[in-house]
Amino acid sequence: MAGLAGLAAAMVGQGAGLGVLEDAMRTALTAAGARLLEAVLACDGDGYAGPRARCGAGHQAVYAGRRAKTITTVLGPVRVLRAWYHCAECKRGFAPRDEQLGAAGTPLSPGLREMTARAGAEVPFGKAAALMADLAGITISAKTIERSAEASGRRPHRDPGRGRRAARPRDNPHAAARPGPRHAVCRGRRHRRAGPGKRD
Repeated sequence: MAGLAGLAAAMVGQGAGLGVLEDAMRTALTAAGARLLEAVLACDGDGYAGPRARCGAGHQAVYAGRRAKTITTVLGPVRVLRAWYHCAECKRGFAPRDEQLGAAGTPLSPGLREMTARAGAEVPFGKAAALMADLAGITISAKTIERSAEASGRRPHRDPGRGRRAARPRDNPHAAARPGPRHAVCRGRRHRRAGPGKRD
């Protein structure tokens, strides 16, 4: 905190406005929070479950060392070391720690997934990504927001103009004007003109 206070004092001395101070403090505090969260997760273990662990298909997987994973959280990215198990039957590996953290099969934390899902349900995905960057300082792709919104069960926001084309008269047979009787004016009198193949 002393370091942050010193940073703020220095910026004030340089004539920085409140908005600049807010952005700087938010960046510094979230970075510090991410480091603290990373340390807390490291102290909580790596999810080691013994020399063998049961995979999702019920097979016995063998411990194969530890692997790192970067999880993007509401505070920023954090690096987590997890015990890794490999299943010979499924020919794939997994980390029990991912399930414990709610981050199995995704690079996003549960809190960030909730944020992105809500944003993606309210506005188009590209705009949601821009808002996340501007308001929360988190860089995330529009595709990731789309996946989060769909995985959460929320109805993703669809751009009403996306994938549509302007309606044309020939697209709607009812919009086409029906040909009516044709008339001709001759010497001040109005005569009905016969259509093709017809005679008066």
